[in-house]
Amino acid sequence: MCYMGKVASNAINNGKFYIVNLITQEGQYVAIIPDFWFFDDSCYYPNTGGDIAASKRKQPERSWTHYKCSYRGEFGKNPSKKLGDVYQEQ
Repeated sequence: MCYMGKVASNAINNGKFYIVNLITQEGQYVAIIPDFWFFDDSCYYPNTGGDIAASKRKQPERSWTHYKCSYRGEFGKNPSKKLGDVYQEQ
């Protein structure tokens, strides 16, 4: 389901951050995104400033790129914790 400007009904917004592989034509990139950016094995991600937008839990915008992605793990509600302390292997 596509959502632009509003969270889709099937998107989860429970305050967590997901660790995902963004699958691009150039290869895979690891990204940390808010839980509600991820849906149906894909997500929207800004072309610039993705880390800032993610940390502020911004709503997706029309200008963002749609990527196929795969889930790797998650953070709890405290993104200030170190990745190594909260990464959950799948």
